[in-house]
Amino acid sequence: GETLQAALAPTSEFHRSADAIDPNQTVVTFWVYQDSFEIFRGLRDYLYEHDVEVAGRPLPMEAAMSASRNGTKSRGQ
Repeated sequence: GETLQAALAPTSEFHRSADAIDPNQTVVTFWVYQDSFEIFRGLRDYLYEHDVEVAGRPLPMEAAMSASRNGTKSRGQ
């Protein structure tokens, strides 16, 4: 729910979550609608700079975001 600029601000919800990630234990997967690729790239680049493995899963605009423990694994898992 944050813009890229807001998410990259030091006091943002994204920053608080991202800075708590242990890159040796966590892979971050983003489900991305086609209107959000720019935001995804900015957040991905921030995480890459902090040695966090990132995967992106493009979704059609009409698809709901969902996940399960029994789903497919993302790169790096």
